[in-house]
Amino acid sequence: MGLLTGVGQGLMNLIFPEECWMCGAEIVSAGALIPLCSLCENELWSLPKERCPRCGKINLKRASARTLCRECQSGARRFDSAVSVYIYAGTFRKIWHHVKFSKHPEWIPALVDSALEKIGPDEQFNPYLFDVYTWVPTTDGRKSERGFDPAEEIAKRLADKFKRPILPLLQRIRDCRPQFELSRAERIKNVEAAFAANLPKDMRTRAALLVDDIL
Repeated sequence: MGLLTGVGQGLMNLIFPEECWMCGAEIVSAGALIPLCSLCENELWSLPKERCPRCGKINLKRASARTLCRECQSGARRFDSAVSVYIYAGTFRKIWHHVKFSKHPEWIPALVDSALEKIGPDEQFNPYLFDVYTWVPTTDGRKSERGFDPAEEIAKRLADKFKRPILPLLQRIRDCRPQFELSRAERIKNVEAAFAANLPKDMRTRAALLVDDIL
């Protein structure tokens, strides 16, 4: 059955060639999780190995991948570890703008699956160690305008794949400017008092996976 399915898909690709998500160019070798032409794929950049093993911050000095960044060494981070995959630039930035602003939530499962494939064995990420999955919510206005919350959709995909419970443990209590417009200092100030925890008593000592679309 698998062989027949593969042959059928191959014939469909010959009749209706797959197109690149970004530029619309015909893709010769179809079947990738993220359909991109070779030019657009060349600008889909993964995080380099030279990054902080705890928060994932890129180490511009190209130090060892085991070297913690200054913030993690100081104890300033309030989480155990963070895992990211793609650099928010080039093709990925364009893709995510299409998802959020051109309303393509149907792309999210493929993006999540592609990211999971790139998480290596050295990453401190075991999806089964978490008691619950949750997400950083967008504003009610943005969710209503788009028809979906990007971070929530990512969390739902992960929870579905790994059969984990998902709960809204954060509540947004005020609006704020989009983070990508701001400097680091401005981002920290921007989200002060923007969220409140919505934790059931039985969740206060359990491990949570907090999902957001951009770190």
